[in-house]
Order: sequence, then structure tokens, then C-alpha cells
Amino acid sequence: MSKDLETFIRAAHAAGVARRLADLAQEVDAVIASYPRYGGVRYLNRLIEQRRRMAAPDLALVAHLTAELCARDARVLTALLPLAQRLTADHPCLRKVTALVDQPAVRKVA
Repeated sequence: MSKDLETFIRAAHAAGVARRLADLAQEVDAVIASYPRYGGVRYLNRLIEQRRRMAAPDLALVAHLTAELCARDARVLTALLPLAQRLTADHPCLRKVTALVDQPAVRKVA
């Protein structure tokens, strides 16, 4: 993992991705805990896989959650955009973040 990518992931987590992952994991755990004893195995397996992804998020998930945070808070976008722009060529999933620059609502707040 490049130093820039490592820095981006750390910054995204500090900006709120870690909190969002924890919240999502809690929601998934609650659904699993209340899952009917004789419910469908396929859906339960999907929930278990989601919980696994929350515990060990891949870059695509981090990028998605980062884009959500950036869309709500232009300060987060301003902080993370330079790194995201440098990394987008090697990590296309970060286009979700860099594309927000063209959004009028985000641009006005920035």
C-alpha cells in the first residue's frame, strides 16, 4: 500500500468513516441478533458478509462512505480531495470522491 493511500484511508477514518462503519456494523449485528431462527440462510449469509466487510473494509467501501461524508460536509471534501485526486488514476473507486467537486451544492459550501 502506498503512503498516500495509507494517509487517505487514515484521514477518511478520522473524518468519520470509522464512526459510520461502527454504526453500520451495529445495525447489521442487531438484524442478525433478531433474525428468525428459521429464516432464509442466503439472507443471513449476506448479513454475515456485510458484518465482515464492516470489520475489514476494502477501499471501495471506504471510498463510498467517504463520498457520502464529503457530500454532506464540504470541509471533509476540502481536506481529502488532494489525496483522492492523486490516487484516482490507480484507484478508480475514488472517483466517487473527486466527482463531488463538480456538484454545485458542495462547491458553494467549500
